[in-house]
Amino acid sequence: MKQTADAQVHVLVVEDETVIGMYIQTELEEAGFIVELTETAAQARCKLRDQRAQFDAAVVDLGLPDDSGERIIEEVRARHPDMPIVVATGISKGAMSPLYAADANLCLLAKPYQASELVHSLVTLVH
Repeated sequence: MKQTADAQVHVLVVEDETVIGMYIQTELEEAGFIVELTETAAQARCKLRDQRAQFDAAVVDLGLPDDSGERIIEEVRARHPDMPIVVATGISKGAMSPLYAADANLCLLAKPYQASELVHSLVTLVH
């Protein structure tokens, strides 16, 4: 059974690998999410500063070409302390910031992952 979003949940996706970003966008939209896809930290910052864009959650890759995904997460937390965030990364959990372990609104998802795992993580965090 495919899990879906109950309501229109607006998700910011920050993924520098085009194919993976398109995969994430397609799968999340099929599950009922509204997705804004960005490939760089700079694009993500523009979206986050846009007052018209009201994000309910984020999916952030840590290995971005122009800055650290961890900085994007810090900026999201500064503006939206309780926003659900899925950190989708190839970096091991041991190399992650210990602050992430204490964040109840953050989930680590190791690459490679299945679309169902991403959807489940987002649905769980949003509810």
